[in-house]
Amino acid sequence: MQQQVIVLRSGLTSRTARTKTSPADHQATAEAVADGDGGLAGSLMETHLALVESELLQTMHAAQSDSDREQAPGPRNTERTAP
Repeated sequence: MQQQVIVLRSGLTSRTARTKTSPADHQATAEAVADGDGGLAGSLMETHLALVESELLQTMHAAQSDSDREQAPGPRNTERTAP
């Protein structure tokens, strides 16, 4: 799963607030594991992954929308001119 996320993120140029808070999520999860609290570690990781998924999907949708707008043809001139 981590490799899939890396591949997806490598194609994205934007960085969001999650990029800044992600290390804290990982630290809290590692501390829960070190404390032997597997339930808390699992819960923290599930929450983290759900937020990462949401961020990736939002970023991908925004990138697709930008791409669609760039590829859309401009307004057509429908007026006919006399020969």
